[in-house]
Amino acid sequence: MTATLWLLIGAGTVLLVLAGVVETAAGAVARTSAPRAEKLVDDGVRGAEVLLRLVTELPRTLAVLALLATLLRTVYVVVVVVIVAELVGAMAGMVAGAVLA
Repeated sequence: MTATLWLLIGAGTVLLVLAGVVETAAGAVARTSAPRAEKLVDDGVRGAEVLLRLVTELPRTLAVLALLATLLRTVYVVVVVVIVAELVGAMAGMVAGAVLA
């Protein structure tokens, strides 16, 4: 296996992990209520203002996160297809070489 193939495998793994992180974040934001986010802001928790803004615009937030997760999974599938094409192409070359020999 070539270095390019290993690079593609690594990129695919990173894309899959990122998609999982985005989907987990969407679930966490969806389960957070506005009053809870307001309490966090009042308590001075770092990042609570951003959370409150995300929860206040929940449909938009979830739509953006779903789009991002779908994009990451789509690119992951493309990377997997390229990996399979590389492997099948290498095997086809070996089979052709064996048949012609």
